[in-house]
Amino acid sequence: MLNWLIAAALRQRVLVIALALVLVFFGVRASQDVPLDVFPEFAPPMVEVQTEAPGLSTEEVEALVTTPLEFAVNGTPGLNTLRSKSVLGLSSVQLIFQEGTDVVRARQLVQERVAIAAPRLPANVRPPTMLPPLSATSRAMKIGLTSSRLSQIQLSELVRWTIRPKLMGVPGVANVAVWGQRDRQLQVLVDPNRLQQMGVTMAEVQKAAGDAAVTLGGGFVDTPNQRLAVRHLSPIAGADDLGNTVIRLAGTAPVRLRDVATVVEGHAAPIGSAIINDGSGILLIVEKQQGGNTLAVTRGVEAALKELRPGVKDVQIDSTIFRPATFIERSIGNLTEALWIGCILVAAVLILFTRDWRSAAISLTAIPLSLLGAALVLAKSGMSINTMVIAGLVIALGEIVDDAIIDVENIGRRLRLNREAGSPRTPFAVVLSASLEVRTAVVFASLIVMLVFLPIFFLDGVSGTFFRPLATAYVLAIGCSLLVALTVTPALCLMLLPNGTQVHRETRLVARLKAAYRRFLPVAIARPGAAIGVVAGGLLLAGIGYAGFKDQFLPNFRETDFLMHFVEKPGTSVEAMERITIRASKELRAIPGVRNFGAHIGRAEAGDEVYGPNFTELWISLDEKADYDGSVRKIQEAIDGYPGLYRDVLTYLRERIKEVLSGAGASIVVRVYGPDMATLRQTADRLKKELEGIPGTGELKVEMQTAIPQIQVRPRPADLAAYGLTTGDVRRTAATLIQGSKAGELYEGNRSTDVVVWGVPAARADLRSIRDALIQLPGGTAVRLSQVADVLVMPAANEIKRENGSRRIDVTMNVSGSDLGAVARAVQAKVDGFTFGTGYHPEVIGEFEALQKSRRQLATLGALCLIGILLLVWLEFRSFRVTALVGISLPFALVGGVVAVLLSGGVLSHGARNLGAQRHHADQPLSPPRERGRRGMGPRTAAAGCRGAAGADPDDCLVRRAGTAAAGRARRRAGARDRASHGTRHPGRPGQLDRAQPAADAVAVRALRPGTARTPRRAGRGTRRKGCSGMNIRFPQVALAGALALTTGCAVGPRHVAPVAPLPAQGGFLGASEAGIASAPVPDDWWRLFDDPALDAHVGRALAANADIRVALGNLEVARAAVRGARAAQLPNTMLESGAGPSPAQRQPSTGAVPKSSYDLAATIAYEVDLFGRLRATAEAARADLQASEAARDTVRVAVAADTAAAYAAACGAVAGKRIAEAQLAAQQKGYDLIARQLDAGEASPFELAQSKTLLERTRAALPAFDADRARALFQLATLEGLPPKEAARLALPCTAAPTARRALPVGDGNALLARRPDIREAERKLAAATARIGVATADLYPRFQLGGSAGLLGGDFTGFLTPLISWAFPNQSAARARIAAARGTQEAALASWDVAVLRALREVETMLADYQAEKRRNVELRGALAEAGKVVTRAGARFRLGADSYLQVVDAERTRNDVEALLAASNLRIALTQVALFRALGGGWASQPDTASTRGEALPVGSR
Repeated sequence: MLNWLIAAALRQRVLVIALALVLVFFGVRASQDVPLDVFPEFAPPMVEVQTEAPGLSTEEVEALVTTPLEFAVNGTPGLNTLRSKSVLGLSSVQLIFQEGTDVVRARQLVQERVAIAAPRLPANVRPPTMLPPLSATSRAMKIGLTSSRLSQIQLSELVRWTIRPKLMGVPGVANVAVWGQRDRQLQVLVDPNRLQQMGVTMAEVQKAAGDAAVTLGGGFVDTPNQRLAVRHLSPIAGADDLGNTVIRLAGTAPVRLRDVATVVEGHAAPIGSAIINDGSGILLIVEKQQGGNTLAVTRGVEAALKELRPGVKDVQIDSTIFRPATFIERSIGNLTEALWIGCILVAAVLILFTRDWRSAAISLTAIPLSLLGAALVLAKSGMSINTMVIAGLVIALGEIVDDAIIDVENIGRRLRLNREAGSPRTPFAVVLSASLEVRTAVVFASLIVMLVFLPIFFLDGVSGTFFRPLATAYVLAIGCSLLVALTVTPALCLMLLPNGTQVHRETRLVARLKAAYRRFLPVAIARPGAAIGVVAGGLLLAGIGYAGFKDQFLPNFRETDFLMHFVEKPGTSVEAMERITIRASKELRAIPGVRNFGAHIGRAEAGDEVYGPNFTELWISLDEKADYDGSVRKIQEAIDGYPGLYRDVLTYLRERIKEVLSGAGASIVVRVYGPDMATLRQTADRLKKELEGIPGTGELKVEMQTAIPQIQVRPRPADLAAYGLTTGDVRRTAATLIQGSKAGELYEGNRSTDVVVWGVPAARADLRSIRDALIQLPGGTAVRLSQVADVLVMPAANEIKRENGSRRIDVTMNVSGSDLGAVARAVQAKVDGFTFGTGYHPEVIGEFEALQKSRRQLATLGALCLIGILLLVWLEFRSFRVTALVGISLPFALVGGVVAVLLSGGVLSHGARNLGAQRHHADQPLSPPRERGRRGMGPRTAAAGCRGAAGADPDDCLVRRAGTAAAGRARRRAGARDRASHGTRHPGRPGQLDRAQPAADAVAVRALRPGTARTPRRAGRGTRRKGCSGMNIRFPQVALAGALALTTGCAVGPRHVAPVAPLPAQGGFLGASEAGIASAPVPDDWWRLFDDPALDAHVGRALAANADIRVALGNLEVARAAVRGARAAQLPNTMLESGAGPSPAQRQPSTGAVPKSSYDLAATIAYEVDLFGRLRATAEAARADLQASEAARDTVRVAVAADTAAAYAAACGAVAGKRIAEAQLAAQQKGYDLIARQLDAGEASPFELAQSKTLLERTRAALPAFDADRARALFQLATLEGLPPKEAARLALPCTAAPTARRALPVGDGNALLARRPDIREAERKLAAATARIGVATADLYPRFQLGGSAGLLGGDFTGFLTPLISWAFPNQSAARARIAAARGTQEAALASWDVAVLRALREVETMLADYQAEKRRNVELRGALAEAGKVVTRAGARFRLGADSYLQVVDAERTRNDVEALLAASNLRIALTQVALFRALGGGWASQPDTASTRGEALPVGSR
């Protein structure tokens, strides 16, 4: 078959060339029409059914709508997962089907089952709606609409009736979801009081409004000659016309709608909103159909908007908020550029090695023919061209030309030998025989290459759908290249090579390679043990490196479109989220590089995102010319400035992959199933606390399926019967007043307007107004809703999620600064050891679960693939020895893959694992058959080809052929590296794969240092890093250690382990069991517990403008600069130098001294190879110092907040004390005047008058002290707020008493205290810095290795050099060991300081709790004493007036009462100050203000979120 094919191609070579040109023509045409997308369709087929249930609570939606629909659709053929979500007024049921399911047929089956269940749903529930089929990356565009002239209702009408219908008509558009839409309504706002006054019922209002908006067909009238249609026109054109509608007649006077209601134009209560560039607007989300062409859809939508623009001049349209087509254009452009660069490099290598343009041209023809042939097959099969397909073609580029090179090289060699022979054959016979010689090698090699990619076709899940197009493109390209090598290549060789040059000249490069190999080969053959050792060592190092790689599901993509989520507490209103979103918009748009902003809040009608008003999704796009990493960092900092919200920063692709894998936007998800929501929440909270200690977890949270307040109306049957009402009467009236009910529709042209009967805002403003809502009785009177029903506020679920018929809740987390695999395994271990209640069970899903599943599949399929490869090798050579040799050499390819991963950051993604495994299998087996093809002989006649060459030395020929084989393998490996580099693109270009992943930690064997883990607390000393410091320093070992360190990094010194407090310190406090103390978490803005707005304002101003905080921020900038300096030390140091000047020339016998100029220009570079981690430890110490400075800043914030509250309380206490003293002074003045009058009348003695005078003056003398106390507190308050003391007078103090917290004080427990106190965190970070500096000092025991180089013009001549520099303080290392001892002493002191900080924190809290409880008891006793003293004063006054006692008794009683009252005022102040001191000891207040408030000079509202 192959013989006939090659012979036919040679005979019909003109036809073959013509067919090749036809292939090029149709391939180019097909590649222009093929669909383009970002990535392949990786989501399984899904059908979503949404059902609007207005007015139903979450539990009612689940019980009455979601569960019946689940029962109906469960069991649909091909169903894999059934998920549902019930929220207030909406049910969403998602059916996820198995891969390969026909989505059209699945939708039909689901529709049939839903149609059967729909009639059994409640009457007020709207018919279930099936959302259109969407793509995995369904978001094709996000378009923002704003207008300065049109209202939101007018803009919504324009969108509903003009813009959206136009966009829905664009081919490929599945849906256009609208956020922020406010549809126009004619609202009849009924006033229950006016209804009662006019004697009109709610039913009559609804009937009148419905009759006014009724729409009926008019029929037709037949005359003898024609038929005339009858049309009824509505007299209602607006709110005024509707208000004039008559309800009924009251005698002869009509009662109109405007008499009992206010008729206005408005819109329904919003279920969502949109923010566009700092203001309200409308956000259109264009969703494309499954398999749609993203580029075509985008261009179609943009063309439609351009057509509409003349009619929407008052509307600003921003279609670049989210535009994936930009990413597609960049990605395809970059990959196409890489493809062209690869072609140019291949051509350059061919010409460089052959110096024969004919051979190079013939080999290069395989590239366009193979690629266009593969593109033609892909287009005809309906596949889209995406980045994975293009990546597969780029990876196949080197293999494509390999087949052609084998054929061309062998044919050229045979033609040269034929010309040198005595009786040459015809070129046709020579080309045919040469092609037949290599046909088997070419076919077997191509089959092996295609075989090793076979496992990818059997992967399922996201991995399979994501990488299958890449494998398909690769296999098609290789198959086409095989066909080209068997047909087109021989035909071109027959047409071009026989007329080539007669003399074969080797290039200088090839000659040098051969000479080098000729010298190396005998050495390697003479020392087989060394060669085997090198191979074994390489495998060992590769295995160690492979075990230390970090796991990652997919590489990071440098997308320029970012999405962020803001999730506030359930129950938050749309207006509150709008305020937060507008503020975030202003901050994000101030970042350089951010082009625009768009956000949608809540949900849209018929949208695929089912969320409440507390959910906001923010979208921004970056300018491709902006600093990508810097902009991303600033975006993260801006989002982190909202600590009260759950927030994240993602790219669209990353979020979609996470949602497809688990249904949640997190890397690791622990899904807990069970029947009861309250128990599920409790279990999830306990599980979250269990997982909090796992290193590397970030954004750990429990899904917000929490209880929110809900107003419940429960009719009382007895009261209903007494008033002659039914439950339906109450519900209909209450629902109309609170929610509103649609009475009809008005039509104007093709537009419709709803007529809605609703209650006036006052009737639904709060709980009291709802209780007072009037319910009409049959007789025309009315009763309040509270008279016939209980109106209560009760907790209710905000959302309920179910999966496969069971309720569930998620504990989600992302991985931060650690390995996905390590974190996932730790999570699985924690979950396995967790105790779940009966009927509750967990499931760990997410990226790692999918990664593990794919690994298992790849391991099984890879083993079968390996067996197939070895079988093909055996079929070719029929030798078990050769087959075994090939099998043994396969693992050595792992070394190159390990080095490549290390150079790219040490993170092994799933794509790298797939492609690396396939290239690992593909490269090695190609050598034996292809080498045999190059020799043109069987395996048993090794030297036959050399004997056939006239005049050739057999030994030289064999060596030369061995060199050719080695060069061939080197070319293939270089091609493999080239192709691997194309698989991960340059990080400097937006929209490309990110290779700038964090460098892996040092791969070294670590063991605990003896004696460092005796107690949990002592773990803070760190663990010793072995593998470097324990070596005997000999040159071979140093060389080996240096080579290992260059690739893996060898670090010395201890590794910091955070210290752990003793268990008794982690529980509750001793004083927390007393009354008035709660174990709830300490709020950040604890001063708000005092319910004093003035105090809140003072604390806010102090945190924004305090000078001590600015000092701390300055110190923080110093630490940040130190971190930057430490990072810069790890980079090469470069320098440019130049100089010029005259210099005397050399004296010649015949000339004098002729001056000439001398000039220098040089560039130098120096780079320290961090073999033993000195620079890295320095950077770690700098980072720890930075974090310690951050903690010190937070300590200052704690002190400022507490000092401000204490100063405010002291000032208020002084005001209260003075007020009491002035009241006492007034009373005593009255008493003194009375005694004076009695003395004049002879009824009192002068001694009594003197006693009264003494008491009066004593009280007056106390007043200045209160003024001084108040002034002192005001001066301190002004200083804390950054004001000079003389401006203290303008500080407003509306208080009349020291503020105190009226509620129980939340104090948390020991664990929370240790985590919250910034001084403890500062001590721990100082300990980490001290531990890192031990590593810095220890590294001085070992050599420093630097690479230095210089190049330039020195004295007019070009010079250059590159040299290593080794410096080592050896053998005198006393100074280095002294520095190590000093560093260890510093570490011990830092550890002791941490102990001191922990003990001090615990002591301060316990002391303050004891003081607070004691002062509370004292305050109670003083209040009792004051009451008794008041009674004594009353009795003494009565006895004095009766003449039973002298006035001295009254004076003494008043003095006692005044003293007790003063003590009570001081006690009140002391309680306030003790509460403040307690919160200061608890460490609260530092997290309430972001850095941006202080650095920008803005006084943000304290505690704002």
